Amino acid sequence: MKLTNKFSKTESYAHDLPSIDDILRDRPFVRPINFIEDTWGIRILQSCNGLFLCCSDRGIKIYRKYYVCNPITKKYSTLPRSKFWWLICGLYLAFDPSKSSYYKVICVRESEWYPPKEHKYQLEVYSFEPGGCIWRKCGEPFMAPQVNFKHGVYWNGAIHWLSTTATGKSIYFNPDDQLMMPKVMPTPPILDDHFSTRNCYFGESCGHLHYIDVYRMVTGFKVYEMNRDYSEWFCKYRLDLSNIVGINLFSICTVVRGKKENDSFLVLQVYDHRATYHHVEVFDHLSCAASGPFVGFGRRGLGPHPRRQPFV
Repeated sequence: MKLTNKFSKTESYAHDLPSIDDILRDRPFVRPINFIEDTWGIRILQSCNGLFLCCSDRGIKIYRKYYVCNPITKKYSTLPRSKFWWLICGLYLAFDPSKSSYYKVICVRESEWYPPKEHKYQLEVYSFEPGGCIWRKCGEPFMAPQVNFKHGVYWNGAIHWLSTTATGKSIYFNPDDQLMMPKVMPTPPILDDHFSTRNCYFGESCGHLHYIDVYRMVTGFKVYEMNRDYSEWFCKYRLDLSNIVGINLFSICTVVRGKKENDSFLVLQVYDHRATYHHVEVFDHLSCAASGPFVGFGRRGLGPHPRRQPFV
């Protein structure tokens, strides 16, 4: 069944997100998207309040199809191609059912008026209009030479992108902003730029935007959170895993915030010394960094799983 741009209030949104108990029982809470007919298979690009943004898993970039789907109702919609589809740098889903029953898709692409070396980008938004769902160009081309458009996070009504360097500018874009231009926000404390391979995490949970940056083989790190007024990043948690046996190589899966502070937990994917097999560790009962030099946590482990990717 096809999905329209509008969702009814009775449809399921974010109520089926996994709890820590789901993770510990090793339940496959993200199931394969097998109800979308695509000969190249389906890749999940982003989740946003219960909806998935997907694309063709293989094939030449300009021929890939993009979809918005509800994995609970198995309804989906195929996004129409914009005029400059081959210039796309990334697509991002924006959906908040508490504010609107309609979702929007933000597209960042290279500007057709400038050569790629000038790093000029153009925003487009796919949204519901009186005449139907259309792609609409937003604002003028803007410069963003050191922004990672491969990964955007929806939080506080906007899509956020981080700088790839400590001195670069991070930006965010609210599709409901009348200015229709991205704004600058503080860049988190990114580690030294010359480290090309880092174990980074950038994501949202329960209305909180988090950032983690860890060197390989380093077992102590901080979890930063952004103030809602975009004034600064502050250290929310500090963790030291050096005294835990068996954790040397790991990637950060997610930080999950609970309704209460003690309900928050961190999920790591841990590899053996050959980086060939991994298991999942869940650290719960996180406490604020202000309560001591390092957070207290409980540790719960899951069984081993075949490794798919070395680092997230």
